[in-house]
Amino acid sequence: MKDTSAGFRAGIVRDFYKASDAGVFRAELFVEDFEFIYPKFGLGHGVDEFRQMIDGIRAIRRRTVHHHDDFIFIESEGRVVVEGGSEGVGQDGVAWCGCQTPGGRFCTVFTFNDADLIESMHVYLDPDVTGADHERFVTKDRSKRSW
Repeated sequence: MKDTSAGFRAGIVRDFYKASDAGVFRAELFVEDFEFIYPKFGLGHGVDEFRQMIDGIRAIRRRTVHHHDDFIFIESEGRVVVEGGSEGVGQDGVAWCGCQTPGGRFCTVFTFNDADLIESMHVYLDPDVTGADHERFVTKDRSKRSW
């Protein structure tokens, strides 16, 4: 599903993900001490802690790209919510692709200030994108599941 009605702030979010996939962190899109939440990292603030989180992600993933053309945006009261998918390869060589494998779907809530800078970024996803954590799947017969 392609989003054609995304507003200005959704465009900023899309630009953030495109740059991120190219290995670039666009610090100018954020306030200096922005807040972020990422599963298995927790709460962080600012560029230095964000880079620590990225280093942690790179330790378990070789490559991640997002499906920008399929993003779904909701904008309201200074927030942009984006739902989407990603694909990539873990350091173990196992690939994933959102909507085709158990991992790879995400939802992130961005909060903007009046100057259109990002104050917070809260990421919601299962960091086990390759499905390696078999013991905690709700069903053991995953062959019958739709992803």
